Amino acid sequence: MEPNLHIEWKAGEAGDFLSLRDTRNIIYTANIIPHGVIRNSPFFEEFVETSNNFGPVKTENNEIEFQLYPRSIIRTELDNFCRRMIHLGEITDWQITLRSVLPEWIPRPESKFLNYVKEQYEALLKKQVKVNVIHGGLETGMISEKIPGIDMISIGPTIIGEHTTNEKLKISDVGTVYELLIRTIKNFPKSMLT
Repeated sequence: MEPNLHIEWKAGEAGDFLSLRDTRNIIYTANIIPHGVIRNSPFFEEFVETSNNFGPVKTENNEIEFQLYPRSIIRTELDNFCRRMIHLGEITDWQITLRSVLPEWIPRPESKFLNYVKEQYEALLKKQVKVNVIHGGLETGMISEKIPGIDMISIGPTIIGEHTTNEKLKISDVGTVYELLIRTIKNFPKSMLT
């Protein structure tokens, strides 16, 4: 997984340290916190509905901090996860701070707008296009909260290894997405405006 990883073990000078009780509390808590997929969608095949990214662990000024980034397209599932973390904090004496998260955006595979853009994309590429559903935080969630019922899709270039140090973007796709946007606006049918 990490071919360039090098681990070295050597004696060091004694410094500040945690008590055995605190050390166990930290390790046990870290092992209990879910990481990765929490729930797959019962509605969309091979789609992650809810997940948690157990991010950085920081030690600073005699404090340790776990940072989590949960996501879900179902608000009640996200709220349920946050409640579980609050309960975990209460029984382990951790202080829990909840920050705002991007609003969910429920996909609509039957959307006329989605099908229209898919047709434009297929005409541009001259091949069939596969539509995917994702559960990550997107601007579409913010927009849908401000304009309820708006019909939206999300498009973009191919990204590989997202949210890792190996993240890559396929440069040639940027021009293709630009052409798709031009084509979508240019050919937009007036009948879809109602």
